[in-house]
Amino acid sequence: PGGVGKTALALEVARRLAVLYDDTPYVDLTRAETSGQVLSLVAEALRIGRTGGDAMAGVLRRLGNRRVLLVLDNCELVAGPMAEDVAGLLRGAPGLRVLATSRVVLSVPGESVVRLAPLPTEAGGDAVRLVAERIEALPESVRSHIDREHLLAISAKTAGLPLAIELAVAQLRTWPVADVIEALDDPLETLRTPDRVGPEHHRDLEANIAWSERLLDPAAATLLARLSVFRSSFGAAAVVPVAGFEPLDDSATKNAFRRLVDASLVMMQPGLSTRYSLLEPVRHYAQRRLDSKGETGLAGARHARYYVEHFEALGPKINRGTEAGALGLARPDDENLRVAVTWAVEAGDGELGQRGAAAAMSFWRATENVQTVLPLVDAALEVSTSPSRVRSELLFVAAPVYALARGSACLLYTSPSPRDL
Repeated sequence: PGGVGKTALALEVARRLAVLYDDTPYVDLTRAETSGQVLSLVAEALRIGRTGGDAMAGVLRRLGNRRVLLVLDNCELVAGPMAEDVAGLLRGAPGLRVLATSRVVLSVPGESVVRLAPLPTEAGGDAVRLVAERIEALPESVRSHIDREHLLAISAKTAGLPLAIELAVAQLRTWPVADVIEALDDPLETLRTPDRVGPEHHRDLEANIAWSERLLDPAAATLLARLSVFRSSFGAAAVVPVAGFEPLDDSATKNAFRRLVDASLVMMQPGLSTRYSLLEPVRHYAQRRLDSKGETGLAGARHARYYVEHFEALGPKINRGTEAGALGLARPDDENLRVAVTWAVEAGDGELGQRGAAAAMSFWRATENVQTVLPLVDAALEVSTSPSRVRSELLFVAAPVYALARGSACLLYTSPSPRDL
């Protein structure tokens, strides 16, 4: 993703490998307004004069048999045409190696792709260490007010993105650390700098994400906005039911999702079952886009309905122990269910909220997590107080939990739903 530190890493790799090469020229392709300028910029980096009409031939003559590590930075805007130029250079210069940074894969023959992830934000993680290192450069009057909890909070709220960390720490020169941490709840407004040095997408987090969005086709950009309704990780099976509506059909949604993963705007989380997520700054940006499209209500409703129905299907299996893996299937989507019930309550959809709370009670009881969700159950009951079958079911499954929460003598048991009696 943007801001993850691709440029810094490429320059450090080139520095360490410089002893193995005759030259390590660097080319910043943000200067390439057209694809035809790529070879001209390479020629400039190789200190070649005018190449005449055939820039490729001039560059290849200069390279000859020398061992050269060519660093091409920010390749994404000219990735397609540039890939042909790079392939031609590699074929014609046996001693050439290319180290490229890009937000999209170049698809050059022989290409090895190394995907960079954000820095780990847990205690002792690289993100925390980077925050600490950058804070060491601040005046003592600022450092003296910053403790370990502040480091962890900044690391978490910047999602481990080095660019976001740099911009957040820069704010500490002006604002108290508590104010900066609170402001990071809206990272797009907070993470920018008045500095004039360097390209804008290195000085402003919103501009950085917008730079990535410019690379997307309309279908992928539309899907990215819709995926902002996922506040936590999600499975691939949820993408089409939640975000695949007009003008995107099922096939277009699946293809657009693949492109977002390839562009690292949707992050793949390793594990026994593959999950996906949006980094929080990206989700904030995408949420703004969704609001501007007027699709927030529809996407939120589809998300809520999907997860309510998902837990309605899993609930009886957890309740009766008929499927050993049902609890494992439900656990990763706990937060999505809470978001679904909250959305239903805030939208005034009492039936959907009560269905979600009732379907989830077996899961919440099984995970001994009921105390934290009772306020959510209360809200679902209060949004619609009219007698109904759905409300009765929620009261039925919640009654033992309420009794225990109030200290009454009551057996927390598993029983059929009223609809099964």
